[in-house]
Amino acid sequence: LMTAIEKRHIQAVRLLLKANADLHVRNRDGASALMLAAARGHIIMLNLLLKNGANINAMSNDGATSLFWAAEKGHAHTVAILIQMGADMNHQDIDGSTALIEAVLSERLDVVNMLIKTGVNKNIKDNEGKNALDYAKQLKLREAIVLLK
Repeated sequence: LMTAIEKRHIQAVRLLLKANADLHVRNRDGASALMLAAARGHIIMLNLLLKNGANINAMSNDGATSLFWAAEKGHAHTVAILIQMGADMNHQDIDGSTALIEAVLSERLDVVNMLIKTGVNKNIKDNEGKNALDYAKQLKLREAIVLLK
C-alpha cells in the first residue's frame, strides 16, 4: 500500500484496499499511508484511505500528523479536506510544533492563511517557546506576519 501511494498508482491502491490492506502499516519514520498521501497532495488517495478507516490523527514517530505533512508541503486543498474531516488543527508534535508553525517554516502562505481562517490557535508555542508569528518574524515573512498578528 505504501509503495502504491508513493508511486501514485491509484488503481493499485484501490485493489489493495478492496483486499483489506492494512491501513495501519508504517514506514521506518512511523508514517502511515494517509500521511504519504497527504504529503503528496493526492486527494483521491486521501479520500479513499479515509473512507476505508484510516486514522486522520495518527502520528508518526516524531508526533506529526497527516495535517502536518500536507501543511509543510503546501497542499492547501489537502489541508482543507483534512480539517473538514476532523483533523486536529492544534495538535503538537514532540517538538511542540503545529501544522501552522510548519506551514510558516516552509513558507506556505496559502496554507497559513487557510489555517487561520479555519480557526487554528495562532498562539501555541513550541518547545523553544516560539509561536508561528515568532517564526514568521525570524524568516521576515511580511505577509505571514500580517496574517498572524
